[in-house]
Amino acid sequence: RVEGLQARVLASSASVESMAEDVARVEGLVRISHEQRSEETAALEARIAHVELQAGAIQEREVEATSAGAGRAQGLAERMEGLGGQVSELRGEAKRLGVGLEAELATR
Repeated sequence: RVEGLQARVLASSASVESMAEDVARVEGLVRISHEQRSEETAALEARIAHVELQAGAIQEREVEATSAGAGRAQGLAERMEGLGGQVSELRGEAKRLGVGLEAELATR
């Protein structure tokens, strides 16, 4: 009877050891999986940061281009305004010349 109990205890002990080994293997796999996820998460975070930097650089270039475009547009508007003033002056001068010419022709 004692021998039977001893055999059962030994079998239970072997079963417990086998379960302990299984638990250790699962814990190892979980640790490895967690480390891989941590590495993958870090890699994703690095990629996200890189994309955010690129997006920021693109936005800066867009702002610079918009500012430069606005500056060029303002410069063109000022030049056009200046040309408009010159055209008005030339029309006025042409009108005076035309009136002067008409007066000269009338006196002849």
